[in-house]
Amino acid sequence: MIFLTALMFGSNTLSAQETACGTEDPTTSSGFLLNPDEDCFDVDIIYNTCTDVHVRVNVHFFLNDDCSGGIQYPSAASPFSSNYIPPKKGYETAQEIIDDANEFLIEIQGNGQWNQAHWGADVTDPTCVPIRYLLSGVYFHCNTADKTGGSLSATHSTYGVNPDAEINLYIKNCTALNCTGVATYNETGVIVEGIGWFTGGTLVHEIGHTLSLRHTWLSSQNCNDVPQPEEIWDKNCDGTDTEIVNQCWDDNPTSDDVSLCTDDCSEHPCCSWSMQSNNVMTYSGWSSNYNYAAFTPCQVNRMLSSLASEDKDCGLIEEISTDCPPPRAFVDIQPVVIPNSPGEFVIWLEGSDNEKWYKLEFHDEYGNLINATGWVQNQAKKYVITTCRFKQTSTTWPGGFEPETNYTVTLYVENNCGDAAEMSLDFTTPVENCITPVPNEGPRLKIAVSPNPTYENLEISYELEELSTISIYSYNLNSGVTHTLKQIETKPSGEYIEMKNVGDHTEGPYMIFYDLNGDLYPATTFIKM
Repeated sequence: MIFLTALMFGSNTLSAQETACGTEDPTTSSGFLLNPDEDCFDVDIIYNTCTDVHVRVNVHFFLNDDCSGGIQYPSAASPFSSNYIPPKKGYETAQEIIDDANEFLIEIQGNGQWNQAHWGADVTDPTCVPIRYLLSGVYFHCNTADKTGGSLSATHSTYGVNPDAEINLYIKNCTALNCTGVATYNETGVIVEGIGWFTGGTLVHEIGHTLSLRHTWLSSQNCNDVPQPEEIWDKNCDGTDTEIVNQCWDDNPTSDDVSLCTDDCSEHPCCSWSMQSNNVMTYSGWSSNYNYAAFTPCQVNRMLSSLASEDKDCGLIEEISTDCPPPRAFVDIQPVVIPNSPGEFVIWLEGSDNEKWYKLEFHDEYGNLINATGWVQNQAKKYVITTCRFKQTSTTWPGGFEPETNYTVTLYVENNCGDAAEMSLDFTTPVENCITPVPNEGPRLKIAVSPNPTYENLEISYELEELSTISIYSYNLNSGVTHTLKQIETKPSGEYIEMKNVGDHTEGPYMIFYDLNGDLYPATTFIKM
C-alpha cells in the first residue's frame, strides 16, 4: 500500500544608463476589446473608465549547472548578491514580485506629477493607471553562466516563453550594467536584479520601457505633461567648469558625504525643489517610492496605445475587466535533480494566480481518469505523491498511481466571479525512494479523517465492532516523526467521532496508524498544511 497525498499549502537593451533607438509612435486602434483574439480596444474608453488591463508576465529564475544552490531573491530589504532562497520558494517569490508591482501601480494613482508648471509642461491631475500584471508562469533554468551574466537579448532569445504573448522577467545579475533593471524599448524581455535595491517600482519602470516609454530626461515623447528639468551647474562660479544636470536623486546632493547645497553660486541645481521629479520613468529616490511616484496621463495613454498597437495587437493581454482579476492556472515540476523531501514527488501549482477555487484531475496515457481532488476552496500550492509504500501490500500507490508510469495532470482554477482557466502537464512518476515501517496485516478498522488537507483540526471517525483497546497515531512520511493523536483507551462497540488538534505537526504527508488490542495497523493518510 502506497499513499498519495495532496498538498495545497495555502518553477539591444535599455538600461539604467543606456538608451536604445526607438520606433515610431504606436497608433490607437478602434473598438473596445471583448476578446484579445478578435478585436483590439479603444484606448480612450479604457482610460476614461479606468478599466483594468491585465498583462501576462512570466518569471524566470536561474540555478547552477547541476541545478543546485539557491535562487536570487529580489528584495527591497537586502541586496541581491547576498539574498538566496531555495528553489521551492521560487513560486511564492514570483507571486510577491507581481503583487508588489501591482500594489505600486494602485498606490501611485493618487500622486500627481511634480513641477509641471515650472518647466512649461501641461498641469494635470493625478491619473488612473489601469494596467495590472498577471503571473503567467514560473520557470527555472540550470545554467551557472546565465545566472551571473549574459545580455538581455541573448537571455530572452534562449529562455523567453511565448514572447509575443507574455512579458518575460528574468531574475539574474545585471551588475555588469551597473543597474537594478534592464529592458528593451518596445520588446518583451526584462531583467531585474543588480547591485542596488529592488522594489515594485523597479519592475513598473522596466515594463514601462517594454510599453514604449523612454527615460524622461532623454525625451518627453510628445507628452506635453512630462516636465524635463535641466540646469547648468557652474561648479567654480566662473563658467570654467560646468555640467548639465537633468536628473536629481533627491534635494540634498552630496559628494564624499559633503553636502553640495552651499547656498552660493556653486550650489548644485538638485538642491532646488524645482529640479525634483517623481516620474516613474526617471531616476530618483522619489520615483521608486509609491508614496511619491507618478505617471502622467499622456504616459499612461502611451502605454495603453502600445498594448493596442499593430505590433502587439493586444497579444500580451489576458483580460480587460472591471470586476475580478482573471485567474491563471500553472502546473510545474522543478528539475528532477533538485531533491524534494525524501519520499515525495512534487507537482507545483503555486505559479497560478487569482484562483479562489481549484481542482486537479489525473489521467493515464490512455485518457482514463485515475484520480481527482474535486473542487477545493483555497489557493493551489503543491500536490505531493508520496513514493513510500508498505512492503506487504500492493505495488500500486494510493489513488491508482504506479511507479515509472506516464500521466497527465490538469489543474482547473476559478476566481470569485466564476471565470475559469486550466493547464495540463505530462509527467512520469518516479521509482519509490523510501521505506516506511511495516505494520501488521489482518483485520482493520475503517478510519476516516476530515478535512483533508487540514491546517489545524482533524476529525477522526471510526467504528468498533466489539469491546476493544485502541490508540491512534500519525506518522510523518517524510521525517518519520510520530505523534500520538489518541492515548490508549478501552471502549465498547459503537461509532465514534473525535476531534484532534494537529497544529503542532509540521507541514507534509502523514499516515494514520492505530493500535487495536496490541497490534499496529495502517489506516489512511492526510496532509498537514
